[in-house]
Amino acid sequence: MSRAHWNEDHAVALVGVACRPPGGIDGPDALWQALVDGRDLVGEAPSDRFDLERFTDRELPRPGEGCTTAGGYPDDLASFDAAHSGISPMEAGQMDPQHRLLLEPAAEALDDAGLARESLAGSDTAVFVGISDNAYGGLRMMDPRGIDAYMMSGG
Repeated sequence: MSRAHWNEDHAVALVGVACRPPGGIDGPDALWQALVDGRDLVGEAPSDRFDLERFTDRELPRPGEGCTTAGGYPDDLASFDAAHSGISPMEAGQMDPQHRLLLEPAAEALDDAGLARESLAGSDTAVFVGISDNAYGGLRMMDPRGIDAYMMSGG
C-alpha cells in the first residue's frame, strides 16, 4: 500500500512476543542471548521422538530415510500445563505436541503485551500461526486403542 493511501484503519501493532525454540530457550530474551553468544541450537534427535535406527542410514540414504539425526528439536514435550490452558488432561494427551508447544508461548505473548485473554473477546485482534506437519495424527491412528472422543480435537 502506498503512503498516499495509508490511513489508521490499516495500522498494525505487534504488542507481544514469545517463542520456544530448541536448545532450552524459553523466550525472546534467551533467544537473543543465544544468538549474541553464537550458540548452536541444533542437536541430535532425542531417542524418544522416533526410531533413529529405522529411519536413518548415515552412509547412503534410500527413499524415506535420512542421513542425519541432527535437528532443532524442542525440549520437554511432556511438560504441558493443560489446566492453565483450560484443556482436560484427556484432550491434552491426544493433542499434537506442536499444538501443546504453541499454547504456552501464545499465552506468554499476551502477558508480554499486558493483555488479559478475557479482554480480547469481541476485539479486532488477530493471531497468526504456522505449523507445518501433522504426522502425529497419523501415528495416533496406527494404534486403534488410542482412539477416543478427543482424537480429532488436535491430533
